[in-house]
Amino acid sequence: MKAPRRNPQPPEGVNSPETSGLGEFLTLAAGLAVAAVVVTAVLVVAAQRLAPLVPFEWERAVARGVEPGVVSQYPQARDALQALADELAVAADLPEGMSVRVHLTDQAVPNAFATLGGHVIVTRGLVATLSSENALAMVLAHEIAHVKHRDPVRALGRSAVISLVWAAISGATGQSGVQEVLGSAGLMTVLSFNRDMERAADRAALDALRAHYGHVAGAGEFFRHMQQRRGDAGPVDLLRTHPRSAERLAAIARRTRAAGASLEPLPPPLQALGGGGSSRPSGAVK
Repeated sequence: MKAPRRNPQPPEGVNSPETSGLGEFLTLAAGLAVAAVVVTAVLVVAAQRLAPLVPFEWERAVARGVEPGVVSQYPQARDALQALADELAVAADLPEGMSVRVHLTDQAVPNAFATLGGHVIVTRGLVATLSSENALAMVLAHEIAHVKHRDPVRALGRSAVISLVWAAISGATGQSGVQEVLGSAGLMTVLSFNRDMERAADRAALDALRAHYGHVAGAGEFFRHMQQRRGDAGPVDLLRTHPRSAERLAAIARRTRAAGASLEPLPPPLQALGGGGSSRPSGAVK
């Protein structure tokens, strides 16, 4: 075997590929984006399912460091709210060891929401929009259902997962735009959970009202108020975190069988806040 007379020459253009590599980079980036969305969705579902397994005492202990600390200017009204909430908690059949503590704030915007540890915040403006105890009970029972279903801790777990995943992506790529775009994509995977939580809380609230009053008359007042003041205009369904008011009213109407059922008046301390169907701008029940 003869040795070659000279070293073989590499093919012409071996170090000059026809493509610039941009296509491969974009393909890789798209693959990472899809993988991140899938991982986020899986982790979110896991967080949703594992959250209820966290003992409520642990949730309450965590909440002690972030308790609302609301000092109500209307102690009698706050006590009336708490008394109604305690009655509804019995009707809702809260698990042993779980309780709800209601806080009344002096905000004019109608709103109510449940937080960690069984805390429920109600604004003066919300009470002022309602004309009956039944309507207020629907809102309170809705928030109590969130506590019972462990929705605050579910949401906390979901938010933590999304934040961690997108922070990792941002740090890995160094592209702030990627975090913004992919963060929006990741958000799309969990909005339906929020709407599902709201629908489940509505159903549980109606069950509690029927157990407490024997009917669900008056339950739709706040949602009618929202619909009249704001309509269902706004974000398309994909972007909504709450069901449309029309959907919620239709669900309530299907459960309303006792036409003309009598409604309970608001307790006097709550009437003093301006109850009776005030025309204040509407807010949102969370």
